[in-house]
Amino acid sequence: RKQNSVEARRKLEATSFFLFFLLLYLVFTNTTQMAFSTLYCGTYSDDKHEYLVVDKSIKCEGSEYKLFYGLAIFFILLYPIGIPATYFVELWKHRKAIQNADERDANPKIKHISFLWRDY
Repeated sequence: RKQNSVEARRKLEATSFFLFFLLLYLVFTNTTQMAFSTLYCGTYSDDKHEYLVVDKSIKCEGSEYKLFYGLAIFFILLYPIGIPATYFVELWKHRKAIQNADERDANPKIKHISFLWRDY
């Protein structure tokens, strides 16, 4: 009975990790694009002030822009740098199991990251 409980918990854990990593993979491009677009300012018509390109109501000199800028830098570190780094760490940590072609498809310890290497 205890064996079944442990096995069920491992399966739930692997499924949860898989769904979490898959979600990160799916939202990666849009989130990265949005984070970088928050850094771009531009001028419009005769106005000499620069405004945030994604929200033209925000001047790039103001405190509101500094808040958006700080958040953009945070999300750039979190997503475009942090997510690939997380994938790298997971792949590196499980590299021997992934390289074992005979057993990797049945290995529950690497199932949650299989979408990162399965097609290669």
